[in-house]
Amino acid sequence: MQAKLVTVSTQRQSATPAAGAGPGGGRARGSRQRQRLIDACITALHLYGPSRTTVEKVVAIADLSPGIVRFYFDSKDAMLLASLGYLAEEFEKKVLVPVGRLEDSPVRALELLVDLYLDPQIASTRKVSVWYSFWGEASSRQEYLDICGKNDEDFAVLVRQLMEGLIAETGARHLDADGIALGLIGVLEVLWQGFAFQSEESIDRAAARARSLAYLRSVFPGKFAGGAASGADTSLPIWAYASGPLLALERERLLRPAWQVVGYTELDERKGRVAGKLRYLVHDLTYALRGTTPADLTSLEMTRAGPLLLARSPQPGGEARASDAGGWPAEWPDLRPGRVEEFAVAANWKILVEHWLGSDSPRRHFLPPNQLLDLTPASAQILQVVPEGPDRSRLLRFELRAARGGVGRAASARGGASPPLERQIALAESTQQGLSGPLSQAEEGAIVPPALAQFRRSIATLLPLV
Repeated sequence: MQAKLVTVSTQRQSATPAAGAGPGGGRARGSRQRQRLIDACITALHLYGPSRTTVEKVVAIADLSPGIVRFYFDSKDAMLLASLGYLAEEFEKKVLVPVGRLEDSPVRALELLVDLYLDPQIASTRKVSVWYSFWGEASSRQEYLDICGKNDEDFAVLVRQLMEGLIAETGARHLDADGIALGLIGVLEVLWQGFAFQSEESIDRAAARARSLAYLRSVFPGKFAGGAASGADTSLPIWAYASGPLLALERERLLRPAWQVVGYTELDERKGRVAGKLRYLVHDLTYALRGTTPADLTSLEMTRAGPLLLARSPQPGGEARASDAGGWPAEWPDLRPGRVEEFAVAANWKILVEHWLGSDSPRRHFLPPNQLLDLTPASAQILQVVPEGPDRSRLLRFELRAARGGVGRAASARGGASPPLERQIALAESTQQGLSGPLSQAEEGAIVPPALAQFRRSIATLLPLV
């Protein structure tokens, strides 16, 4: 078997024109290449800093020819500044704008601000280090101020306005909004500095969020929940389980960056290598494990977890971390592939996840945002729920077992489901049907398991973006 899994080329199942074919094809390809250079430049800045980043290093990371840089940037400095500008624009779009929409609800706005500020899409190790590399290098400081100064000012003003609103709401007129705002900004800045000196895998974002909210809770007691949350604190609105725009955001922000089970790694003893084709259900892609495919190709990052083959959409700087499958067990018993079953579910994908997280078992591992692993010394079961629409999804069951045997044929009919799966599907569909009326009061006042509360918070951060 190959010692190393590499990025695999993919293509959509439906026929699509090659890049450059048809109106706008060339522009689309150019836009992708420019973004590819920017992503590679961010990685180079993270690794080398502004002064030691060169065009040669950037194109090596991007796997492009040096000459292509001239098509998009006048100079190396222009490319570096475009990369910083991209991060500044991303911060404005994904933090300032959605938080600003909640200005009339300061508690919700501040909780969302903390979540977005610490989100890995904004505060990854590589991106944070770029901010600080420009700020810390004297020759680049003016460029930083020119590009990011207004964002910094707008962020400070927004935080201060939210503190003023919260002081007015609580009647705590003795508090100084400017001082409290400066304190929160300081907390977040210190956490970011810590991120810059850690590996991505070692960052504890839940702990960082808890520390930020602890600061706010110390100033405004009773306003920011800590520890276990009640159902009211973590519930989602009914429309969140039937919204097409929200589903699009969930795909982009939660599902695409996550490692997904796509099959098993099996040795072809005649050829001594991994071979075959698999279907990647989350992205509706078909790809080959070896060889090339025609048309405009999209890459997937590949890695392994025990006997499982995992894939995800390419992440900026992701190839360097392609061996990491964070959250998956490091040690696996000697298991072999079993059956693969597939079932249609007339319910939103989040309902199945919430039912999984409502119960607890020491042998169960929830792999955010949509997979559940049940692992024993003699067997394993992976459940994966894939959204197909706002009110429908597909449930996949991957089986592993100690005894040797071939992979079973995928079951497409509900009749192949085990009784526990039948009950899960029936409960999810019943819950979806009940969403047409008022919310159930069963959870009101009840303590919500931390994993369920965290999952709902990950969805709640997307609601202002809809």
